[in-house]
Amino acid sequence: MIGIVFGCFIPLHRGHMTLINKALSECDKVIIGICGSDEDRGKDFIPFKHRIDLMKKAYNTDNITIVSIDDKKLGLTGKFDRPSWEIWSKELFTNANVDPNSDIRWYMGEQPYADRLSEIYPNHEFTVLDRTKGIISGTAIRNAINLKDFSSVIHPVFYEYLRLKIEKDNIIKWIQNWFNENGPKAKAIIGISGGKDSTIIAKLLVEALGKDRVIGVMMPNGVQPDISDSERVIEFLGIKGYEVNIYDQYNAEVSALNEAGIIPSKDTLINIAPRLRMTTLYAVAQSLPEGGRVCNTCNKSEDYIGYSTKFGDAAGDFSPCADFTVTEMLQIGDILGLPYDLVHKIPSDGLCGKTDEDNLGFTYAELDKYIETKQIDDLNKKEIIDRKHLQNLHKLKTIPTYRKE
Repeated sequence: MIGIVFGCFIPLHRGHMTLINKALSECDKVIIGICGSDEDRGKDFIPFKHRIDLMKKAYNTDNITIVSIDDKKLGLTGKFDRPSWEIWSKELFTNANVDPNSDIRWYMGEQPYADRLSEIYPNHEFTVLDRTKGIISGTAIRNAINLKDFSSVIHPVFYEYLRLKIEKDNIIKWIQNWFNENGPKAKAIIGISGGKDSTIIAKLLVEALGKDRVIGVMMPNGVQPDISDSERVIEFLGIKGYEVNIYDQYNAEVSALNEAGIIPSKDTLINIAPRLRMTTLYAVAQSLPEGGRVCNTCNKSEDYIGYSTKFGDAAGDFSPCADFTVTEMLQIGDILGLPYDLVHKIPSDGLCGKTDEDNLGFTYAELDKYIETKQIDDLNKKEIIDRKHLQNLHKLKTIPTYRKE
């Protein structure tokens, strides 16, 4: 038996889950059809691609096939009549690679849908959800003032998406308010490394201020193999971009230390570059007629373990995303519609040629879970995280100051 559950899933809520779980318990295979149109439906809309990705996370099993049926592309608008249902259902079966003559049972929340489809497929079975048992509707959730009121009835994967969608809007408003108070005409200056954080935050700046008030600065230290990613970000966002190569300044600083009889340590050599980059960003900001404000691009995960350079990339005038973990940043990047490969690029420090996770000894997923829940399976990794956190807390504090008596 093949079960079919369909809906817009904006969001996936308890009513949908009841149908899907019932279908899973009664059928060998289940098709989940994601319906609607990818046209703009307002702030609460979740695009097809995102709904498909979220559904795959929510129901990651071999016996589920997830397909999308775009009503608008099929020319179906307004109230469905029988020909509309025939076109729509044929598309569903085609996309799912299922023969409509198979043993099929439909699971749905509306009796009129069952009545119409039973006319087309008299040999199919139909199960209709009993709506008298307090099942919540997607419309009620979308119209809610406080999303938290519905946290118990929305699937956790979809709830987190919607929560971060709201947070994305809140970040944009926060940036606008901060600039209104601290530089109404100033431009936002951001270093563009080609990594996820600078890419995501640059997009947030463009959303908040407009592309004409955002300047991206590329700062390679000699040859940067992936600088084309930085160039892509600037082109994609349509912002003004500059390239300032810090190679000469870097070598001059190292040479000056050596000439003074100071042999730079490995960590010293790693951290000189980020501090030179921050100096460059402030030089750009101060050179603008209208002034500039330097954007910090740190996230909560990196800050927690001190994975940043004090007075280097840890500096800045304002920090839009320091309260968001890497896991949250990735989802915000997807919500913003940025190129997937830039958002999900394997993170590296851009300094010593290793990925972040190589350097750290644990994954960001493990770190984020530990930050949020204090749960971690590997006690050795827990020890590493705790030690790094305690050793680097000074980076998150203002300069200690003696107060006269």
